[in-house]
Amino acid sequence: APQIAHEEGKKCCQLSEVFPDPIQIYDSTNNNGAIWKQFWKNPPQVVGIDTEGNQTSPPVVVQISTSEYTILETPPRNKSLSSNLTRLLRDNSITKIFCDNFSHADKIALGMDDPPSNISNYAKPPIIDLEVLSA
Repeated sequence: APQIAHEEGKKCCQLSEVFPDPIQIYDSTNNNGAIWKQFWKNPPQVVGIDTEGNQTSPPVVVQISTSEYTILETPPRNKSLSSNLTRLLRDNSITKIFCDNFSHADKIALGMDDPPSNISNYAKPPIIDLEVLSA
């Protein structure tokens, strides 16, 4: 368990330190998914992705953050991810950034490949895991 202690002992910071201005949050289902239409009209180059309830697939909540706003998506239980979220995960022109510790539970809950045998694959686009970069 020394690796766990090492990982859990890393410095934490508050989101407000990184993003001092409030970020607008949108429910992915409001207005018939209008936020996804906006997203695809002008797709960002990079998004941050986090999940909650990642012990199941699909996870309970998925957060997709751009530099301007965050989309919250709550996949229905026992169903697949939305077509927009699936499209994003498959789009190699958009870099997806995770901070997923050594378990890679967020990526697994999203149906992405289990961690590759060469973990350095998570150190370059289209998928970057900050935990891999900081190791």
